[in-house]
Amino acid sequence: MIVSGQDQKIDICEDESKTEYTYSIESNTPNTTFYWYVDGIYHFGQTLTVNWETYSPGVHTIKVYGKSDGCRSNPMEFKVFIGECSSIYIPNAFTPNDDGFNDTWFPQGTGWESIEVLVFDRWGVLVFKSVDPKGQWIGNFRGGEYYVQNDVYEYKVTWKGIDREPEIIFGHVTVVR
Repeated sequence: MIVSGQDQKIDICEDESKTEYTYSIESNTPNTTFYWYVDGIYHFGQTLTVNWETYSPGVHTIKVYGKSDGCRSNPMEFKVFIGECSSIYIPNAFTPNDDGFNDTWFPQGTGWESIEVLVFDRWGVLVFKSVDPKGQWIGNFRGGEYYVQNDVYEYKVTWKGIDREPEIIFGHVTVVR
């Protein structure tokens, strides 16, 4: 019995059009029924088609065995690793007024390998800097007790996702108290 599939890494982020994979099996024994298990879910047939887009990032197991004339073959097993996609969203305003809603500002997303966030006032003075992916700006000046005024601030975000090259994003964020 031969499975045309080995341990594999699938990067859905790189090629979003290729999320469905077909696995096949061959046997020298006639009238063999094949049983497939993908993460414990049962399928049967000569081939198995899986749309990996519906699965979460991580390692998934495919097991297959054949059954013919009451005899069962030893199961074959291989792993499929689905990588996590990275994303970024940068809000364009926030209201740091301690009301419990929208009080902090920072890019949001998943799968970051690194990030640097710089925020400047209208004169080009750096008012906030962070390299912490969980960092939050509360509207203060350089981490101190002084808070910036209501205004539009420019940001420069340099980030690298686990599935992409580094990217620099420029934009504006409005502070409204």
